[in-house]
Amino acid sequence: MLKISEDLRSGRFLALLAISLIGYSSMIVLQAFNADDIIQGQPISGDTNTFLAQGRWGYYFVYHVLQDANPLGPFSLILGVILLAISAAIGASTLQFRSRAASDLFVVLSTISLYYASVLSYDSTRIAYPLSTLMAIAGVSLVWRGKYLVAIALFAVSPAIYPASTQVTLTFASAVVLMSALRGIDLKRTLWKTATFVICLACGLGLYIALTKLSPWVSGIPLSGRSAIDPIGALSEYRRIVKLFLGHSIPTGHQMPYFSPAMKAFIWALMALFAITLILNSNKFKAPLIAASALGLILSPFALAFATPLDEFSPRALVAFSVVHALFAAVCVEFLPLKGFKTLANVSAVAAWGFIIFSAIQINGSAFDEYLSSRNDVLATNRIITRIDEVVANSDIPMGGPIPIAVRHEAPTNMSPRGAWGNARTTAWSKEWVFRQIDPRFAPVPPDVAETLLRAAPETYWPQPNSVYVQDGVVVVIIN
Repeated sequence: MLKISEDLRSGRFLALLAISLIGYSSMIVLQAFNADDIIQGQPISGDTNTFLAQGRWGYYFVYHVLQDANPLGPFSLILGVILLAISAAIGASTLQFRSRAASDLFVVLSTISLYYASVLSYDSTRIAYPLSTLMAIAGVSLVWRGKYLVAIALFAVSPAIYPASTQVTLTFASAVVLMSALRGIDLKRTLWKTATFVICLACGLGLYIALTKLSPWVSGIPLSGRSAIDPIGALSEYRRIVKLFLGHSIPTGHQMPYFSPAMKAFIWALMALFAITLILNSNKFKAPLIAASALGLILSPFALAFATPLDEFSPRALVAFSVVHALFAAVCVEFLPLKGFKTLANVSAVAAWGFIIFSAIQINGSAFDEYLSSRNDVLATNRIITRIDEVVANSDIPMGGPIPIAVRHEAPTNMSPRGAWGNARTTAWSKEWVFRQIDPRFAPVPPDVAETLLRAAPETYWPQPNSVYVQDGVVVVIIN
């Protein structure tokens, strides 16, 4: 059985959980719908079959089978945050912090993160992806407790939900090894446990690959090229790896518009104090293992970039950096006082809580911006539906539906009054489905039919009079 420290089984854990929920409060209250939400939340679209094509059969099982492709509103996000907090509590227990402050910081920093916010903004991932994180961290903990078979099973299932969970596994394992080295735990035992972990992880990933190769026989959905592994091709794209290192291992907030200057200042301060802590606690016996595990800690969050050249690894694929940032703070608060640097430990705690506060501010700010964009998507689409009703009233299409629809929307349209913008109306896979989400009378036509109709469309754009018309029994909408 997994163990959680006495501190985190007490009311203190509930307090930390409450802080974490406050950190995501705007996301919980202000529900927004992005392009993926719109099509995935409509089972008739068949979009969840793409999960199976990508080898994410665990993700398909959680969202399509257990949730019936229903986003579940605020409940799913609350449950997702709870799963993340439990994962962090198991992690803190496994790392065996002696300082309550270090343990608390690890839990909160592992949970409140812009990286996880970029995941939780997608309705279909809010339960599934935190569950994969829980499996990853629990798997590492079980290896160190000698429960190898269960750990292998978790390592096999977690990437089937979210492949990036393997990066969480590697990152947290690096954290465990680093903590063992800093404490001076017997080198032989540490190396033996590390070797055992590598074997268990290899067995788990091997089982995952085998099950994924067999999944088309069960589902009838062939695997796409996105599930392929190509280390040579990945290394040939070394510029992408360098970009990930410079943008996230050295935290500059690459591709993260809400990674504010204040957040950068606090995390850079924690990095510097973390480096000082490692140096102060190193000697000629411990230094090699400390250096190796620290290197693993900053490379593991994007380890899959060394296995496939196909993904660009946006922030939502880099959630393991939440563990890295949490460890920066916890290690400083745990070990600096042991060397007589209590003031630096206090500075570390202040920097950590500053990073938490500004992370929460940015998470809630981004949630509000997404809400405004989603709301404006709905309002803009409703205006077009009013025109469609007028056109359909003068056609043979039944007003009660179904109303076949094809939409041309090639140039992005900014519907966000502030912040990083984007909307569902301009995304290729949701530009028709957003109409059906608002009004179930609409029935998006197959892509080949839409392409034929749109190829013959006049050069016009909304709201010109001829931008909405009926052609061959299909409503054609030309936005731009």
